[in-house]
Amino acid sequence: MEHLFIGTGAGLFGAAFLWLRYGRKLRADEPVSVFQHKINFIRDICDGNLKKANALLTEKMTLDTSLSYEQAVDQVYADMLELTSEERAAVLRHGERRKKKRTSGSQQ
Repeated sequence: MEHLFIGTGAGLFGAAFLWLRYGRKLRADEPVSVFQHKINFIRDICDGNLKKANALLTEKMTLDTSLSYEQAVDQVYADMLELTSEERAAVLRHGERRKKKRTSGSQQ
């Protein structure tokens, strides 16, 4: 009888350990909707600050009162994409200019 309790306890401990270890990973693999992806992107651009992200959405909805929340998210998302692509292009241009200066300086 004593071995039965020890075996049951070990089995429950093992099951709890596996659930705690791998249970979160299974839930994290759930697909994210396009809308949630946009909200996550806006939050990421705001360095994870939910207050800043909500302030942007509120400002967009205040400027145009006919917008729904979903439309405001779409517009802020589009603005963020445009800003990040412009920033990326500026970084690339700056890098190309630095390469040109290095190569022209070494040729002289």
